[in-house]
Amino acid sequence: MKRLAVLLGATVAAIGLAAPALADNPPAANPAVPPANVWQGTAFGTSKKVFVYMDSVWGGGAAAPAGKGCAQSNQFTRGQTVVFRVWGTRQSDGAPLTVDNVKYAYVKIPGLPNQSLTYGKHGKLDNSPWFWTLGWTVPSNYPLGAVAFRVIVKTNTGVFGSFDQSALSANSQLTIVPS
Repeated sequence: MKRLAVLLGATVAAIGLAAPALADNPPAANPAVPPANVWQGTAFGTSKKVFVYMDSVWGGGAAAPAGKGCAQSNQFTRGQTVVFRVWGTRQSDGAPLTVDNVKYAYVKIPGLPNQSLTYGKHGKLDNSPWFWTLGWTVPSNYPLGAVAFRVIVKTNTGVFGSFDQSALSANSQLTIVPS
């Protein structure tokens, strides 16, 4: 018992000494962790056989910051276009989720009907990527703050995959900010 008390005391002392140093010099970011504006979702339902990845980028046009079209972001102002980009794979064989094996894919944005995602090639090169997208121009009266959106994908075999940002920290969530 005495040994346990000494060990516990030493541990508390070490934490007390290390805490100020960590506050001034936080540990380096883990390069394996995606940036705050990149979101990953996982499968849900009983089969858990679909993986869904999603991020958001600025859409082009006059409301986008100069030279920022297709740049990742999680903060948008009213009038800017959020482009939801979604990739997915089947866990069983790693096959991408495409129009050949997906019954439907959509984004549920609060206050709006389901917004269908479109699958297509993005770029002019032969090796340009294919993925699901939705461009959403934030209405001028849309509430400021985090947008509790959800991405839903259902395969032709009835397996669901989703992404829900609600589990992420507030500074990582898609947010409508004042202009």
